Amino acid sequence: MSLGLFSGTLLRLICVLFLFFFNQQAYAQESISQFHIKGFVYSSDKRQPLDGTSIKVKYAADSSTRISKTTNRKGEFEFLAPVAKEYFIQISFVGYKKKEIHISTSSNRSTYLLDTIFLTGETQLLKQVEVKGNRKKFRLKNDTLEFNSSSIYTDPDGTTKDILKKIPGLRLVGDDVILFNGQMLDRVLLDGKVYFNNDIKLLLKTIPAELIDKIQLSASNPGQKINTVNLTLKTRYKKSIFGKAGLGKGNKKTFDNLIDLSRFDDKEKMTFTGSWNNVSSLSTGPFLVDSKSLGFNYSSNISKNTELILTTGYERSSSNENGQVTRSFRLDSVAQTYQSDSQRKFKQGKLFGTLALNIALDSFSKLTIDQRFEYQSRDVISYQAFGTRLDQTNELKNNGVNNISNSYTGGAIQGRIGFDKSIKRNNQQLTISLTYYHFPSRVKDSVNYNTYFNQLQTADSIIRQLRSVDNNDRGIGLTANYSTDLRRNIGLSLSNSFRFDKSTISTSVVDFDRSSGVYDKFNPGLSNDFKSDFFNETLNFSLRLGIRKVNFIVGTALQQNAFSNRYSSIKNQRKLITINPFVDIQIMKFGSFSYNQEVYAPTSSQLNPVVNNSNPLFLTKGNPELMYSVNHAFTYNFSKYNEKLFFNGSLYFNYIINDIVSNISVNSNSGIQVVEPINVNGSKRLGCNFNITFPSLKIIRVNLGTNFSYRKALSYINDQASTAKNFKIACTQQISYSYKKYLDIDFNSATELNQNDYLGVNQNYNRYISQDLKLDFTGRLGDRYRLTSVTDNKLYFGQTAGFNRSILNLRSGLTYFALKNRNLSLKLDVSDILNRNSYQTRNFDPLYVESIKQNSIGRYYLFTVVYSYIRSNSK
Repeated sequence: MSLGLFSGTLLRLICVLFLFFFNQQAYAQESISQFHIKGFVYSSDKRQPLDGTSIKVKYAADSSTRISKTTNRKGEFEFLAPVAKEYFIQISFVGYKKKEIHISTSSNRSTYLLDTIFLTGETQLLKQVEVKGNRKKFRLKNDTLEFNSSSIYTDPDGTTKDILKKIPGLRLVGDDVILFNGQMLDRVLLDGKVYFNNDIKLLLKTIPAELIDKIQLSASNPGQKINTVNLTLKTRYKKSIFGKAGLGKGNKKTFDNLIDLSRFDDKEKMTFTGSWNNVSSLSTGPFLVDSKSLGFNYSSNISKNTELILTTGYERSSSNENGQVTRSFRLDSVAQTYQSDSQRKFKQGKLFGTLALNIALDSFSKLTIDQRFEYQSRDVISYQAFGTRLDQTNELKNNGVNNISNSYTGGAIQGRIGFDKSIKRNNQQLTISLTYYHFPSRVKDSVNYNTYFNQLQTADSIIRQLRSVDNNDRGIGLTANYSTDLRRNIGLSLSNSFRFDKSTISTSVVDFDRSSGVYDKFNPGLSNDFKSDFFNETLNFSLRLGIRKVNFIVGTALQQNAFSNRYSSIKNQRKLITINPFVDIQIMKFGSFSYNQEVYAPTSSQLNPVVNNSNPLFLTKGNPELMYSVNHAFTYNFSKYNEKLFFNGSLYFNYIINDIVSNISVNSNSGIQVVEPINVNGSKRLGCNFNITFPSLKIIRVNLGTNFSYRKALSYINDQASTAKNFKIACTQQISYSYKKYLDIDFNSATELNQNDYLGVNQNYNRYISQDLKLDFTGRLGDRYRLTSVTDNKLYFGQTAGFNRSILNLRSGLTYFALKNRNLSLKLDVSDILNRNSYQTRNFDPLYVESIKQNSIGRYYLFTVVYSYIRSNSK
């Protein structure tokens, strides 16, 4: 009975308390019906807001999704939530790990401002579109394209370069240029981080294809063009050791040796590279170039908030080149054709290094220290024996011998110290950067030039000189940037920058004294000191306004430029203050339009009046009276990416005031030119380019590109105005076909039409068409044998007397993969099988047309043995 009484009393007490709290809660709900919850999402590595982050709000009671949001451009999200609820907020963004946080709105606060949420980690895509075709898979999320490397077959010795070549729309030029739909990708990331100071060449040749999981293409900032490729490593290779070593030997003294060794783990990455070969340059020229290189790259998270990046390297190369040069003058007053046999010996060495520290001071502050140094030496010895064919007799006469020995030594020290601070309130950000550089150099020329330019064959024009030029360039700059959001769609940016540059050039020339037989005759006319100082201050103001699907950025830059130069006792000073407006309009699905005005100061070499006679046929000097050049630039860009089509195009127009061009004076008897820069008005440039890729084709991959450009420039020849017009159309086609792992065929075609018009001069040789046809074939027999063949045919035709010809180059190789894991490759390559390779170029000038043909090494073979090693240290 007592228990029942107690139970009844307890029940009544619970009811009273329930009614009490119910009334209190009802009162609270009347006063606070909904809670306002707000937060920010940033990337942990870049400390930048993540626009478009998915925010899903789930009730803790039933795990159902009740609210879905995305962050804006400043990484902000906000929503209204009922009271007395517990929530799980799920945050996810492409390229980062999901994060889930728990909150409760049971208190009587009306607003919750969450701590900034930082995302890190693996790649995961939301609402993805997957397209399958020809073993290709890619996913599209906003402005990010992700390709799966598992659908791309590569050989056991394949590198990252071999994967990228099979991505629709991607094209590789040389060893360090990556193009996507015609636009350059200038940032390469490995697992979301810069790989050894963005060394693209190192990444492409050292990272094996086996390590790569995903290839992601995106823009570094929302609304911009795609300019970044991020390569994610497979989980099992995030801790790994890999490398390769090779030896190669062939006929005609050809050889190719290399070694690469890398070690990756969670905290540090290091890579050692070395190579010694004389065939790597043959893809771009006909000469053997003996190249040696050593490099060491290291990056480490030395503490939780500090990252260290260290790179150092040494390179040395030498070559012995020879060929023929033919130069035909256009002017009626200079009716001559020069023809010369040339030889050139070249040696160059370079020592370089970088040291970078990225320090996260706290969640919103970052300090960056970047220091670089470089030292170079170069020796060039050139020899020319040339003649002149006179129109009256059509006879080629030997007119002289030209020997020039040039040596160069120079170094550079440059660095940056940057501080970046983010503030929660109104998403404010402050960045301060200090930059500096010092670039001393010395050039020594030994000129031995015997020439006979007139029909009397007199030897009075012998030139023998020693010339030394010392340069000392240095500068320092300071920039401060501040940005804030005034309202939800309104942003303000302010920046102020100072830059001071100082240049000193000392020139000393001594002539050969025939009486004493030594170089002791000082030449005061060519010897002098020149000093120039540049000061630039720019105050930028910009306002960002977002209206629905349109973003406006308008602003102006108040720029103050001042420079002074001193030559002997003459001092020249100038000052210019300009207001440079700029406009950037981004319309969703319709592209972006921009206009900006840029002011350029003349360089110290363009202002220096000292004559440079290191090439006695081509004398140059500066002009201390040069004015600033002003460029008005208009640009329109449009891009579209979906599962059926990758498309981007651009239009541009530039109008230049006070353009800096050449004033050329020509001696009608000798053909000697003296070139001096001057200012002219009326220069303009107009152009457009379009690129299309069809990624979803099941059988083949197709990429088409078109480029059109028109340029009009004014120049002066013998004080007479001359208008130069250049018109160029280029079309590229790339068609690729793959059949499982057995066959790869790539066809590339590039056709270019050049039209050069120079008013007032002879119109011969102004138009020519060049076409480059290239066919790459790779066939595989089982898992052990690979046959490769590359056919390259260059065609030149049009109004190009003496230049119309077809140049066919055929290269083939056979590879056998040995050992159990196929990590030993035995390869035999035969280059220029038909022995028809030659390197021929044509240069157009207002005065003459110049054809250059260089002698080729011809057919050669190379046998190479390469051992590759990959070991995963992941558990």
